[in-house]
Amino acid sequence: MLVNLLANAARHGRPPIEITLASSTITVQDHGAGFPDDILQAGPQRFARRGASGGAGLGLAIAVQHATAMGLQLTLRNAERGGAVVEIGLAAEQGA
Repeated sequence: MLVNLLANAARHGRPPIEITLASSTITVQDHGAGFPDDILQAGPQRFARRGASGGAGLGLAIAVQHATAMGLQLTLRNAERGGAVVEIGLAAEQGA
């Protein structure tokens, strides 16, 4: 899932690609155009593409599916100064 998100950022965003690891969150951010409003509102849909990206339109939808299967929260947003931001919320184990 993380490799998929990094590949999407590299393919569809602009450098630099930033990866941040916090105690409960992994954040991947690029400096491209960001996510379209329809993806932010409805979530990633299979085969949804932005322009002539050359992709199949599956990457984000598959990442969300993988995150859900692993019990993780995947959040999409746009950075204030431009660029797409994907946050992976890591669930803390009970009693840890």
